[in-house]
Amino acid sequence: IDSILVFFRAYRDVDGRIIFYHRSIARNYIKSGWFFINFLASIPTLLISYIQYPNQEYLLEGLHSNGVRFFFFLGLFKMFRFIGMKRRIRHLLDTSEFASGLWVKVNITTAKMMEFVVLILLLTHWLGCIWGFIAFVEVGSWDEESMLSTPNWMGNWQKITTIPGGLYALGWENHTGRYWLCMFWASQTITSIGYGDISPVTTAEYAVANFLMLCAGIFWAYVIGSLVEIVANANKLNRDCITRMEMQVKWCVTLQHKSCLRK
Repeated sequence: IDSILVFFRAYRDVDGRIIFYHRSIARNYIKSGWFFINFLASIPTLLISYIQYPNQEYLLEGLHSNGVRFFFFLGLFKMFRFIGMKRRIRHLLDTSEFASGLWVKVNITTAKMMEFVVLILLLTHWLGCIWGFIAFVEVGSWDEESMLSTPNWMGNWQKITTIPGGLYALGWENHTGRYWLCMFWASQTITSIGYGDISPVTTAEYAVANFLMLCAGIFWAYVIGSLVEIVANANKLNRDCITRMEMQVKWCVTLQHKSCLRK
């Protein structure tokens, strides 16, 4: 529904003018590329897989079918919609009186620190889910026997590190331990600690691991650089923020004064 409503949503052009003409809105939406991403993300891939394999057992076996794998990976396009989320959240914060008042009261350095903490937690969650999903795709099940008998990073880790009372990630019922194991790998990858106790096994896992590590390295460098810049320019940012707020207040007072004079 959201993909269709965008065709009726006005936008600002490069000159700052608000465009309401439907044909221009549709042309701008299609040229931006978001129409194709939203269209692919709106395909009910999970529903199609359940229709083709109505029982869970058949669904798991179907993961090794090229058709079902295609629909599973097609569902990953839903993640691309998060790219535009930051712009929408920023627009919401800019137009919210509550958010504007909170931004003034909270120290700008603290607010930026909190923003980076949320970004780090979010990226850690995403990388962990992807890393766990690749093991699921390689095996086609979370079943303990299948995980141990089929080459994959999770089964290999469990064979090496199994101790009484320790974390056990195999089996459908151990989803909590499996999630924390994936988060552990993602957090040490992002922070470049790399204990080396969790390593890929298959070719697909090595390919995915290389890609995720490159993305994590770029993100971590961006975070460190941004934090250093924020700490170095903390006082300047606060002064700039206060100055802009004072200018806005003066502008509003001026407009009210002109309105009274006209009356």
